[in-house]
Amino acid sequence: MHGYRGLQFPWASGPRHGEEVIRLSAPHLVFEQHISLSVANAFAQYVHATGDEDYLRETAWPVLEGVANWLVSRAIKTERGYEIKQVIGVAEQTNPVDNNAYVNMAATRVLQEAAAFACRLKRRDADRWNEIARGMYLPVDNDRGIILNHDRYSPQDQGVAASTPEALAGLFPFNYSVEGPTERGTI
Repeated sequence: MHGYRGLQFPWASGPRHGEEVIRLSAPHLVFEQHISLSVANAFAQYVHATGDEDYLRETAWPVLEGVANWLVSRAIKTERGYEIKQVIGVAEQTNPVDNNAYVNMAATRVLQEAAAFACRLKRRDADRWNEIARGMYLPVDNDRGIILNHDRYSPQDQGVAASTPEALAGLFPFNYSVEGPTERGTI
């Protein structure tokens, strides 16, 4: 888990045992951390869709709690809020970036889901998770009213990763809530 607490899922796992199948010496492997957020979201959405309280307590809760605790150890408190630095988002950039829009939006939603389920199950940590979710930094170009893919993003960037709208992946399927004008500008 690269020194972090909580629960982190492998970027690419094997069907037999579920462990990471990409060689550990692969460049950038340690920065491929977005999958944990997708996994946690899938567990939360299953509970919402089915209303299965047993599944929530026995299966989904350990995943949501573990990923939320991983996010607590992964997010860094700065003057801008909570930031997630040195990560590769779903566009699979060549180099890690700070504050990838998808990662920060998905992290916010996972923390909110975990906090809501913690309250429902009368578990601890909801306040801490909500605090980090509320303070999660998101790179926004206020002049143009759009969410940027990451801190260093420029519309002049080239290539597939540069043209992938990572913020859209945070809006859908994570249902990240953003003000109307910024949402419209980003879409």
